[in-house]
Amino acid sequence: MRLILIEELSIVKISRRLFMSESKTRRLIDVWNQYFDERNFDFLIKTSADCTMILGNETQIRWFNHTMLFELEYIDIYEFKLQESREYGAYKSVLKNGFFDSNTSEHEKIKSFFYVKAALYRTNKGHVDNNEEVYLSFGTNMKNNTLIQFENIMAIETGVYFTDDVRNQILPKYYFPTLCEEIDSGTSEIMKIIKDVFDYILTTEESENRYRAEKKVTLKMNHLHKYGPEVTYFLLDFVALNYKTQQEYYFYFYEELNKIVAKHNFLFESEKQKQLFYKELVLLLNFELSLPKYVLKRPRVTIYLFASHSTIQSTIKIIKSYFGDRIELHVADCINDKLHESDLIISNYFFLGNLEAKKVHFQETIDLKWLYLLDSKLKNIYKKLNS
Repeated sequence: MRLILIEELSIVKISRRLFMSESKTRRLIDVWNQYFDERNFDFLIKTSADCTMILGNETQIRWFNHTMLFELEYIDIYEFKLQESREYGAYKSVLKNGFFDSNTSEHEKIKSFFYVKAALYRTNKGHVDNNEEVYLSFGTNMKNNTLIQFENIMAIETGVYFTDDVRNQILPKYYFPTLCEEIDSGTSEIMKIIKDVFDYILTTEESENRYRAEKKVTLKMNHLHKYGPEVTYFLLDFVALNYKTQQEYYFYFYEELNKIVAKHNFLFESEKQKQLFYKELVLLLNFELSLPKYVLKRPRVTIYLFASHSTIQSTIKIIKSYFGDRIELHVADCINDKLHESDLIISNYFFLGNLEAKKVHFQETIDLKWLYLLDSKLKNIYKKLNS
């Protein structure tokens, strides 16, 4: 697929490049086309004597290919190799100087960067996306050193010479909600849904920043519903997988959300679109409101250590920064009710009976392996508490 996207080689050349027979290459292409057809994608791989290319709905093709590129570079992304690359550094400089969106997470910037790459590869092969509504415009007056540097680097990588038409079809609006109009027409239903969600969450505790948070969440969800991609996954449907995991943790909240959506007669075009909407809403509410604090029973974790004051304080900071509002954190200086009521105890003491069964042994140096161990134990407790 990568060879087809970037080079559009003939069957013969693809076979030679992959050390496979032509018949096996054709069979693989048939499997891909069957995959696209089963998922109702509006594109297929077409072959001729000279080349092999993906043809159909160009907007869908770009979403599919950018997800593919993102997943192929998965290790580089999470080992921070991408952040050190010249291409990505130049791209972030363009965003900062021309389109800086302070609310865009690093993860979304990375994914939007892979969209830019996919769009340029397609442009280089003569495929144009005429769906202007889904893109941000660079504007004819935006010509500065950071943009010139980025264009030169990407021209070497993709072979594309930048014109205004090229610039205006590489940056998707989907990742940059605050750079688009705040309220799109026809979104009053979403505004009602978000208001009802906030009413449900904040029945016992009114947030001081409710208005700001509600407006922010409404903007993002309006934006998602208008510009959300039709093609949201590659080989694995990560949207569906994330949605399924969240359903386990947020079972009662999802039930309530279903009722709210039904009350307003809000319809999704597909189950996949609904899953994407719910997943993004949960992620956004986690960011804005610490959603688990309102809708989940949280594990009680108590720190009970024989250690210096500075060691105890450092441990508290590390655990708070790593787990945030996912846990209810306490500190004990003796065996008391806090210990007995805890789900987990972080300690270097030896206990008897039930307390020892709850203990996670503390070590002087906290490393990722120890945090992962604690995380795995917490996940099991989450399921028991919220099942």
